[in-house]
Amino acid sequence: MAAPRDDGFSVEPGHFGHQIADHYPNCVHFFGKPFPEVYDLIEATLPSHDPSRIAMCGDTLHTDILGAASRGWKTVLVTQDGLFAGHDTRPFSQQSCLFADWRLDRI
Repeated sequence: MAAPRDDGFSVEPGHFGHQIADHYPNCVHFFGKPFPEVYDLIEATLPSHDPSRIAMCGDTLHTDILGAASRGWKTVLVTQDGLFAGHDTRPFSQQSCLFADWRLDRI
């Protein structure tokens, strides 16, 4: 819906997709984090792996961490870059009740 930039946030395609879906709910199909189809594809490429042994590394709670955790994957919140750059992520996790299994400054 929005992506962090040096001078603020940019409006991303998901923003417009949701506006269209509000008017035409049967015409829009979302494909990407945190929706399950993208995770289905990843798991299909790893058929012999137990999903609990997959780790998602990402810099956002509501796409990377939420989506992966909902699949039973392990999660790694990367904090030095992206949305949380320069911020302590703990208050955001507490407010949203979304907690990564691990936190790393950078991969």
